[in-house]
Amino acid sequence: MRFKIPESFRIAGVTHEVRFDPDMALDGRSMGQAGYFRRKVTIASQLCAEEQRSTFVHEALHHIDNLFDTQLKESQLIRLATGVAELIQQLELDEAEELAGMIMERGREA
Repeated sequence: MRFKIPESFRIAGVTHEVRFDPDMALDGRSMGQAGYFRRKVTIASQLCAEEQRSTFVHEALHHIDNLFDTQLKESQLIRLATGVAELIQQLELDEAEELAGMIMERGREA
């Protein structure tokens, strides 16, 4: 993946902030955190760029799961994040923006 992690992102009209934390402990499980109440994704800043992007996708999917009440188990979310990250990796920027627009339109139709 070679995309730039945004400072914020919107899901279902809700804006979520993205922050990097130099003090987040890297114990193998705490590479990021989804803060639902404060609508924030926190990513350990010590991670390499690729791990930061992967963690961003994972934590953003936690917010999607929460907002749409899909009740995914962590193991399901990990697999979904892996697949979404692979999809993003294959897209050029223009294709990614076009795909996002198509997904948004389909979501409005549902």
